[in-house]
Amino acid sequence: WCSCVCCTVTATDMGLTDRLRGRTSHQIKYEITVFRAYNVVPGVRSLRAVFRKSHKGLDTTMSPVQQGEAVWNEVISLRTTLYKNFKTGVFDAKPTNVILKELSPTTGREVEFASYKLDLSKIVPPQDTPDSHAYIELKLPMSQSNRTLPTHLHCALRSHWAVAEDG
Repeated sequence: WCSCVCCTVTATDMGLTDRLRGRTSHQIKYEITVFRAYNVVPGVRSLRAVFRKSHKGLDTTMSPVQQGEAVWNEVISLRTTLYKNFKTGVFDAKPTNVILKELSPTTGREVEFASYKLDLSKIVPPQDTPDSHAYIELKLPMSQSNRTLPTHLHCALRSHWAVAEDG
């Protein structure tokens, strides 16, 4: 939040000032390379990967599933604010839902096929300098309701401290 009256009143009205007291905000940019989904269960014809934090989402194109695999090799970027506790030096959790959506053969609409909860606060650059970054390659085990599927999403996340030009 900035210090203008509008934002101060809004933050107070929403009850956010107490929750954020004792924390510093940090802008982080994530570049997510979505490689492929593999071990896709039979019957799924095409998939789209969606990374959703709160109500905002970023997604890949729809990719056909061939021999149990959907391939993207696409990069999507997201910028987010993380809050760091003054006393502990630990970032608050930033849950992001990673969702695989498929085209329903009956309705032709996209429906959720599987998902995974990813915490972006665990992938933070080590120092608050412009050239500092963190990189991790992940093979996320996808699940449907409470059931783990053989399907995995192979992706890589690169994070760095956001600067004004990052948009």
